[in-house]
Amino acid sequence: MHPWQPIETAPRDGSTKVDLLFPYPNGRKVDCVWGWSPLEEDYSWQWLEPRYEEDILLPEERWATCLVYGMQPTHWMPSPELPEEYRHPLQ
Repeated sequence: MHPWQPIETAPRDGSTKVDLLFPYPNGRKVDCVWGWSPLEEDYSWQWLEPRYEEDILLPEERWATCLVYGMQPTHWMPSPELPEEYRHPLQ
């Protein structure tokens, strides 16, 4: 089975992280979740962009929330789990 699946079958429970495929030029976005977007005043696919403070990676809850305006993904696949040694120590 091909790992990419039609977006209509993606989980929309608000906590399951998935990788999304958007049309060009946006491409692949990783670790996305379905959630409420105050900017769009609707539900949308969102992901976090890492943030740093003095060259130190901040914990995930302090990362920037991002989304693609006016464009929906076409496909999704489950996000793989990171090996333990690559997880942020504060998570």
